[in-house]
Amino acid sequence: VWNKLLSHIASRLDTGLAISSPLCSWPQWRVLAGRPCLKNWSRNIHNIDLPLHRSLQNLAQKYGNIFTLWLGSRRVVIISSQTLVQQCLSKHDIVLSNRARFLTGKHLFYNYSSLLSAPHGDYSRNIRRVITNDVLSTERLKSFAEMRRKETLKFITKLAKDTCEGFTCVELRTRLTNMTFEIMTRMIVGDANEMKKFKDMIDEMMPLLGNNMGDFVPLIRLFDFGGLVKRMKDVAKRGNSFMQGIIDGIRSEEHGG
Repeated sequence: VWNKLLSHIASRLDTGLAISSPLCSWPQWRVLAGRPCLKNWSRNIHNIDLPLHRSLQNLAQKYGNIFTLWLGSRRVVIISSQTLVQQCLSKHDIVLSNRARFLTGKHLFYNYSSLLSAPHGDYSRNIRRVITNDVLSTERLKSFAEMRRKETLKFITKLAKDTCEGFTCVELRTRLTNMTFEIMTRMIVGDANEMKKFKDMIDEMMPLLGNNMGDFVPLIRLFDFGGLVKRMKDVAKRGNSFMQGIIDGIRSEEHGG
């Protein structure tokens, strides 16, 4: 039953149809045509409370494993069934692989041309092929094995020092995240002198990656409240300059200059 249901969802998403009107149960269907009226811009935002995962759980218990919400001008399909989610990420991943066009994709990810924001198609498949066969190839990953070993040893040593006085509770999530980030930074930048610049730039970029009201209420984009777009453009400009410097340095080394 679930397989047939998901196939029905996939076919409707592929042909421009979608699950029924906001906050209705999954067996009902209709075509959602046109854009939301301006007077109804908030739509179901008032149905969402914090913490978000509990709010969505409550809605799923009330309306079923599949339901839709209007968040401003965007229609969002919520799936709370593990079985369906697994199939969305495997069997029907092509149908559901396109990404929403947010401001971050335009200003931080080269006008929706990066792997994180590119629409599904020949271009995105080619990017994945390059990353799989070159950037993250087996040989390339092997070349960083010693660096990963050193970072892991440094992590364990620091963890031992912090707990040398006896048994204590340790919050590992942040520590492991930091270690992973250290490894990724060294793989990308390489030069220890440039690592701090790169980290500072990433720290400045991370808060900008979250969704903002302009992504859901397009009218707000005209005013750029809080200077969000301006900050995105500034970070993107400095990021381009930084990465171009790394590329030029690598090219110079390859040519013996």
